[in-house]
Amino acid sequence: MVANATTHELALPNTKPGCPKKCGELDVPYPFGTKDGCFLSEEFFITCNNTHNNHPTPFWGNSNVTVTNITMEGQLQIQSFVLKNCYNETIGYTSAHLYVGDKATISATQNKFTIIGCDTYGYIRGKIGDKKYIAGCIPWCERLGDVTNGSCSGFGCCQIDIPNGLKEITIEANSFNEPRNVSQFNPCSYAFVVENSQFHFHSSNLSSIKDKVPTAVDWAITGQGKCEEARKNPSYACKENALCYEPAANNSAGGYLCKCKEGYEGNPYLIPL
Repeated sequence: MVANATTHELALPNTKPGCPKKCGELDVPYPFGTKDGCFLSEEFFITCNNTHNNHPTPFWGNSNVTVTNITMEGQLQIQSFVLKNCYNETIGYTSAHLYVGDKATISATQNKFTIIGCDTYGYIRGKIGDKKYIAGCIPWCERLGDVTNGSCSGFGCCQIDIPNGLKEITIEANSFNEPRNVSQFNPCSYAFVVENSQFHFHSSNLSSIKDKVPTAVDWAITGQGKCEEARKNPSYACKENALCYEPAANNSAGGYLCKCKEGYEGNPYLIPL
């Protein structure tokens, strides 16, 4: 990190020396990293897999969850699976699982649990600490003309907020199997957790939707307490000319984040060169 008066002359490092800066199209700033010695701790490990069509693909840790964006303000964007349960398929899935690790949370302010269907009910289940959580909604329609593009008010699409603190969820979707003629334009029930700004309902979603959607995840430096306590910890992550701050209310990961002091630019988690 350097005083910003000289940054026009410097390419400021965003990774530790000798560590890859990118995986495919994804910038991987420290505390994240793709190799041993390049990340702060295991929860910041990004697997860079080169086996997908010879194109490097970033996965979170050792999971099958693709990472598409990392911000230094405490948020990740991942691609989470859309649950699809079709009426006429004897083999299908009625539930799907998402786990973001012990140190991160599924963003409560940036996402909504979404159900699409005309003969459908769906639930989201999880735990907040030691408390069980379950909520759901029921979208309904009798004809394609019932639905309104851009609206998830209950006709063909419904959405609910999710609470702070969810690290692991199971989503479920199923059909009431009513003998109504909706299968022509709505052959499947769909359920997913999607970033608010990345999904706008359209009537065509009743018959087809992508396999994955963007989902926002909150991250922070955890396990050391808040800033006052963390400053006393030998593993304190904020380096020289950096300030510790606690995430805003819209980040439910807890812990703390680091930012540059006024007049400085760079990566607040790295020792200045």
